[in-house]
Amino acid sequence: MTPDSVKSAHSVALSNSLCNVRQIRVNSVSQSAGRCCKLGNCVNLLLYDAHNHLQDERLKPHRERIMSAIANEGIAAMVVNGSCEADWPEVLSVAQYPQVIPSFGYHPWYVKERTADWQSALLRCLEARPAAIGEIGLDRWIKDFDLPQQEEVFIWQLRLAAERNLPVSIH
Repeated sequence: MTPDSVKSAHSVALSNSLCNVRQIRVNSVSQSAGRCCKLGNCVNLLLYDAHNHLQDERLKPHRERIMSAIANEGIAAMVVNGSCEADWPEVLSVAQYPQVIPSFGYHPWYVKERTADWQSALLRCLEARPAAIGEIGLDRWIKDFDLPQQEEVFIWQLRLAAERNLPVSIH
């Protein structure tokens, strides 16, 4: 280990709070070049939820309470991942909350259900809120998967993300 390398010991205590959102308290000790620096009992962190499906109909009755809890717990932002054409309108709807980053894409589980107009529908969503593409990918563990169809849809979405310089959430 070089003298300017840093060793950190972190103890993270998770406590349950409203709607199972976690509050994180970090006790951190850093050692650098032989010095020990206690950073304090609580460090302010910006927390991001990188993947959820808040658009799920089962969460709709609880959405206001969830969003209130998220604001109270200091969650800076969250990515709400669309899975198919049927849920993209609801992803757009939850994007009304300032913490929500909408992501639209065809999940490999639902590729067989896509309509002939799926690409146009995806483009319309991205024109309304050009944030991210996802959740997309390949999955050989589902029953009766069709890998060529999954690959076609996955590659088209990756190309679209590259053309528009958008981040991608991969399954």
